[in-house]
Amino acid sequence: RQLRFCRVRNRRSPLAPERHVSCHRSRAWTEAPLSRSCRVVVHSSCHGLSILGIPLGVVSKSGEPRYQYDEDNDMGPFFVPDTYAAKMTAAFGFTHRVEPGTKHIYHTSDTFIVASAMQQYLKAKSGRDVWAMVIEDILVPLKVSSGSWTSLRTYDTMAQPYGGMGLWFTVDDVAKIATFLSVDHGAINGVQLLEKEGLLAGLQQVPTDRGLNADNPDLTLRYNHGMWAKVYRGADVGCPQQESFYQPYLSGFGGIRIVLLNNGVTYFYFSDGGEFEMDAAVVESNKIAPLCAQMARVQ
Repeated sequence: RQLRFCRVRNRRSPLAPERHVSCHRSRAWTEAPLSRSCRVVVHSSCHGLSILGIPLGVVSKSGEPRYQYDEDNDMGPFFVPDTYAAKMTAAFGFTHRVEPGTKHIYHTSDTFIVASAMQQYLKAKSGRDVWAMVIEDILVPLKVSSGSWTSLRTYDTMAQPYGGMGLWFTVDDVAKIATFLSVDHGAINGVQLLEKEGLLAGLQQVPTDRGLNADNPDLTLRYNHGMWAKVYRGADVGCPQQESFYQPYLSGFGGIRIVLLNNGVTYFYFSDGGEFEMDAAVVESNKIAPLCAQMARVQ
């Protein structure tokens, strides 16, 4: 596996603005065109992507309050089977329950439940497959690579997309998708494709909707609409005039992090070593583009 450090820069002309991503491997630079404007700093070893999870009323098997406990200890019955029935049984096998939307315990299986509900609803309404819809309506217009069009599915007649895991993206793909979310706010060529209010809430741009506390009893992590947010002190990132702010990011198993900074910079890396470092990248991004004025302030 080869680590790569990449950046996206704009090349503008009066006739045709052009965006490129430059990647450093050993000492050789390569370039690949991008379709949209963004700035990206990349540290990547390019593994599968798993970034979603939805807080439902299904909480845990043990009653353990830590948000990551089940994902670290009790998920074998969900991850190992490859049939829809077995996965769905495991997904609903958590016996400690609360009202939906009141407590956050992370489960990849929750996303499988949501993906299944979306699949059944969409097929009943239009006959379309939910992942085919994502490909046709979002990935193709974004011009991501055709390798990202595949999703792991259950190995049976249901062929249910997993939802919370089982996707593959190149560095260029991740740059485009990150820009689509954090800069273009779910729009392509002026057409709004994602529900904007929920996306902005996930990006911590809606002060009245910060999501759930994700690390009880501390308040340093929030979770909202499939996105994480970490609280930083302004002084720690070069913004002493601000007490603290929320920094949204996406996170995946093993060491996957996509940090969607409010100054238009995206920092991301994929690894399999359990590394989730982002603090230094947040600080450095303030040197690329002003971060302080764009912060989502803690209220």
